[in-house]
Amino acid sequence: MKAVLFVCTGNTCRSPMAAAIANKLFGERGIKAAADSCGVFAADGANASMNSIETMKDGWDIDISGHKAKITNEILLDNADIVVTMTMGHKSHIISLYPNFADKVYAIEELDGEGRDIDDPFGASLDIYMQCARQIGQFIESFEWE
Repeated sequence: MKAVLFVCTGNTCRSPMAAAIANKLFGERGIKAAADSCGVFAADGANASMNSIETMKDGWDIDISGHKAKITNEILLDNADIVVTMTMGHKSHIISLYPNFADKVYAIEELDGEGRDIDDPFGASLDIYMQCARQIGQFIESFEWE
């Protein structure tokens, strides 16, 4: 089974939404993969943001209310087959701390054909979170995971 790790800043918005969307899609399509998430500056144990929880519930019928943030670490990186960061900055940060994982770390902009980061919706309106989740969802649905 392929292990996918999504990474953002605090692991309360983008990456938990990405992991949840990916896991739903993997299940629906019978893809032998599982997604997890973490953040480069996460506070271990923090909850997903309320707007992330609401976005996943209303827009995707996914419950992430039990999500607990995790800081990016060597164990998570080692267990992943592919690491997908929300920005080039996240990728650079990971590679600077863990250069031995550089060959499996990619920013979404390198993989999605759009060439753009996924903007952080933290503190923004529910509409911005919904827009962010749609952007993430489009990437996940179009990427060849197998």
